[in-house]
Amino acid sequence: MEDVRALKAIVPETPRRGVRPATADPEVALAAHLNAQTKLAWYPLQAPFTGAIIEKHITLGEKLGDDAQAFTIADLSQVWAQFHVYQKDLQTVRPGQRVRVRAGLGIPDASGVVAHVAPLVEESSRTALARVVLENPVGQWRPGLFVTVHVDAGAVEAPIVVPRTAVQMLGEKYVVFVEEGGAFEPLPVTMGRSSDGLVEITDGLKKGQRYVSKGAFELKAKLVTSAMGSHAGHGH
Repeated sequence: MEDVRALKAIVPETPRRGVRPATADPEVALAAHLNAQTKLAWYPLQAPFTGAIIEKHITLGEKLGDDAQAFTIADLSQVWAQFHVYQKDLQTVRPGQRVRVRAGLGIPDASGVVAHVAPLVEESSRTALARVVLENPVGQWRPGLFVTVHVDAGAVEAPIVVPRTAVQMLGEKYVVFVEEGGAFEPLPVTMGRSSDGLVEITDGLKKGQRYVSKGAFELKAKLVTSAMGSHAGHGH
C-alpha cells in the first residue's frame, strides 16, 4: 500500500512589468531587478507529503501549464503484499491470520496479518486476491517484488510427522528408510499435509518405528548406484 499522487505545477502570477523599485539606490535597484528576473526562470514545487519520486513527467526547458503533472511521488513507508488464494483454501484464509512474507534475495522475512480477502473469485484463475500490509521503514520492500506468503492456518494434530528430507522418491513411490536387521531398507509411505519442512505420513510408517531423518538422499543414491552396477554386471 503506498500513497501515490501527482505533483502538479502551480505557476505563480507574473509580476507586472514597468514597476520600478521603491529605492533610489541604483545598485539595490539593479539587484532587485536581477532577482526578480531570476525568479521568473524557476518555480518551487512542494509535495503534499513526504515520499519518493517514482515518475517524472517533465523535461528541461518544457513549458508547463497550471494543471500539468510534473512528478508522481509515493509514500512507501507501508506497502501491500498481495497473494492469490485458491478456491480450495478460501475457507481457511481469513483476515487477521498471521502470515510470513518471504522475498529471498537477501531480504529478511517479514511478519504480518491478512488485512483483506477479496469477496470475488477471478474467473480465469479461480483465486481470490488477498493482501497483507507491511511496514517498510527502510524501503526494502519494493513494489513489484515477487514474494511468497505463508499463512498460519492454525495447528493441526498429526499422528506421524517426519522431516520432508526424510521422504525420497524411489521409482514411482515415496519411501522412508527404516532400520531392519542391521541395514536400512526403503519403506513405501503415503504423505498427507505438509508445513514448514515437515510432512504427515498417513500410511506405511508406524508409531515408534525408527527411520532415517538425515542422510536419506545419500542412502537413496547408494541404493540406485548399487542397483545399476548389479544390472550392468548381468548384462548380455
